[in-house]
Amino acid sequence: MKKLFVIICVAVLGIAAAHAEKGQKGLGFNVNYGTEIENFGLGAKFQYFFTDHLRGEASFNYFFKKHETYMWDVNADLHYLFNVTDRFHLYPVLGLTLANAKTSGFDGVTKFGANIGGGAEFDVAHDFAVNFQVRYSAVSKIDQAVITLGATYRF
Repeated sequence: MKKLFVIICVAVLGIAAAHAEKGQKGLGFNVNYGTEIENFGLGAKFQYFFTDHLRGEASFNYFFKKHETYMWDVNADLHYLFNVTDRFHLYPVLGLTLANAKTSGFDGVTKFGANIGGGAEFDVAHDFAVNFQVRYSAVSKIDQAVITLGATYRF
């Protein structure tokens, strides 16, 4: 079963068409919802295309205070873009996170973890895209799913 899965993944990766160029960069912002803190937040991101399909994304997210608790995370993720159409793309998310949660009167908890998830992206113009992403950040005691709606300017 594992071999079949690997063969299918390699075949799908091999037939995906390019929509961005190697070396292209992007800056963007996100509106997020975190399931552990049960509140919204804002984020900023930087993207870099290593190849026409593979991009790295560094992001910072701050979740607004709720019940005297606030959270933030810093992420380093990889996305592999599959073109559904010339302007619509799906991508898996895999990466690392550094998450922090702090409650008033108590020291904060800062821990490393891993991210896994997926997203969809629509190119509004050649240099502007919007996206929807869901990722799970597996972090001991402060893990959460993060639902994101974002926009990116590419240059």
